[in-house]
Amino acid sequence: MLRATRVSLEQESKLFSTIVGRWVATGVADATTVASLPRVMEFAAGLDEVADEPRLTAVLQSFAATQGIDMVAVFHTTDWKMVAAGASSPPADGGLACRALARKSIALNMVVIDVHRHTDGKVVVAFTAPVPGALGSPAAAVVFESSPERWLYPLLRTTSTDGTGHETLLLESTGDRRLLSPRSGEVMPSLEAYEGLELPAASLSRTSSEADAPVVYADRRGARRIAVVRRIAGAPWLLVVQAEQDRVEREIRRQLARDGLVAVSMFLAIAATVIVIVGVKERQLQRLDRRLAAVMSQANDAILFIGRGGMIYEANGRAEKLYGMTRAELCAHSLSDLGRRPSDDPSGEVLAYEESSGRRAFRAWHHDSHGRVFPVEISSRLAEIDGTEGFVVVVRDVSEAVAAEAELLRFHDELETRVTQRTAQLADANRELEAFSYSVSHDLRAPLRAIDGFAKILEQDYDSSFDDEGRRILAVVRSSAKRMGQLIDDLLEFSRAGRREIRSIPVDMNEIVAAVITELSAETPECASRFRGDELPGAMCDPMLIRQVWQNLLSNALKFSQSSPSSSVEIAARREPGRIVYSVLDHGVGFDMRYASKLFGVFQRLHSQREFEGTGVGLALVQRIVRRHGGEVWAEAVVDGGATFFFSLPDRTDGSASENVK
Repeated sequence: MLRATRVSLEQESKLFSTIVGRWVATGVADATTVASLPRVMEFAAGLDEVADEPRLTAVLQSFAATQGIDMVAVFHTTDWKMVAAGASSPPADGGLACRALARKSIALNMVVIDVHRHTDGKVVVAFTAPVPGALGSPAAAVVFESSPERWLYPLLRTTSTDGTGHETLLLESTGDRRLLSPRSGEVMPSLEAYEGLELPAASLSRTSSEADAPVVYADRRGARRIAVVRRIAGAPWLLVVQAEQDRVEREIRRQLARDGLVAVSMFLAIAATVIVIVGVKERQLQRLDRRLAAVMSQANDAILFIGRGGMIYEANGRAEKLYGMTRAELCAHSLSDLGRRPSDDPSGEVLAYEESSGRRAFRAWHHDSHGRVFPVEISSRLAEIDGTEGFVVVVRDVSEAVAAEAELLRFHDELETRVTQRTAQLADANRELEAFSYSVSHDLRAPLRAIDGFAKILEQDYDSSFDDEGRRILAVVRSSAKRMGQLIDDLLEFSRAGRREIRSIPVDMNEIVAAVITELSAETPECASRFRGDELPGAMCDPMLIRQVWQNLLSNALKFSQSSPSSSVEIAARREPGRIVYSVLDHGVGFDMRYASKLFGVFQRLHSQREFEGTGVGLALVQRIVRRHGGEVWAEAVVDGGATFFFSLPDRTDGSASENVK
């Protein structure tokens, strides 16, 4: 306990010296702050037009109230006149003590710390800092006083909780080593020389806060004390944390007596407990043996205990049934003897291995006493049984599982063959469909061109032979033929988009969009000024197919906003996790979001042919192209409030090479 007391003293001295050092550092910083206030520096410089006392007093009063300082005063070297503020101003002694500190601080040109007593009996800590004048040398000094009774003395009165009654004191490190803090039972310090404590010279000269080894001395009452002394950083003070050695030794004797009594009581209690526990453990072991025997006999797998030499020395009932042998017969074999041939490697196919636990799992082929060969799955683990190191081996007959795996492999091979056949059939069907599409296109276009041509001849050469109704019918015939031709072209393009091989390369979207806008502007020059947009990020895609996407979306935006020819079409893009989202916004007629699901179906239209021309295939083509790129298409709109169409493409910013997507 004596050693523990010394360690406790050292720890407390380190903690208290750190806290007191911070308190001193705060006081020094406050004194320096007051000395650097503009009003104080003007007072020191002697600027009569600004250095009037009321304004300076107000500044000092504000600082004292903010920092909780009892009194702050400024002295000028010209006439040593004092300007003071605070709850304790003016000082009861007329400022004599503060003036002496101011003279000392100016003479040394440094912050001076002092502990003294007022005429009213209160002890204060004074921090004094010089104030530079106009020529740079100190022309004034700031003195502020703070009461240590608020929290410094209560902190030092704190005693230990181990019964040894630690005492913490502050002493001056110079001169008579005055006692600066109250002793146990005192309210205020005596500020008298502290006798009895002889300190090593190194303690008095050291500037750091490191502690010496504990010092043993006799105080003025003759009591022996153990003390740890530390220097307070930034102040001419010593921190002494001490305890009465006689009291510590008495506490040690009492503790030893208590410990002895407790030890005897604990020994008796432990002995009784051990007797009870041994009885309980014996009964538990008996129950455990019965349970283990039940587990061994009822287990679905064969369980073998094998020694380091490989010989079996224990087996359960399931092992006897699996191998067709009695326990005695099994114990006459090794694990390798149970293999298909005695020379076989019993490890077979290794399934798992853990070096740390010695666990190993593998497959092998075993045989029973009748010569039947069957696959087994073996799991072994290193174990110590009855003081002997060996293995616990679990053997499972996996004949059904192996047969199922073989059947599964056969089904897998058969499925692959069927998939290959179906893929070839689908490829043949696609080629036939493409040939049929071209044939239908050619066969349908020829009569359509003939109908349109003959109608045009009638319109041009026989116009005078028709009345107004006849001319209208001819116009309807020509318009229907052109619409039918456009519909055939769109269907063929839709079919090609689903079969064409995609060649993904890095594409500059700005170039694609600019080319589409140029093409649209050639047909309608006034639309060129309607497009607005920021820089678009590039993407990995097929440039020809993505051009078709932009062509359809931008032409739709112009078409459905033709009622507002001055409105803009806004093109934008944003990055989201894993993808890039592009958008086209128009301020046209919009649509009802209840029917948004119909937008991207073939021949699905939300507006009549009379209102807006079109075949109803364009947006379906956009969706097919974007989905084949691994993206999505969607739209948002308000009736008569415009629409925004979005499509996304995968964000392959990792610089991956181009890829073929079929």
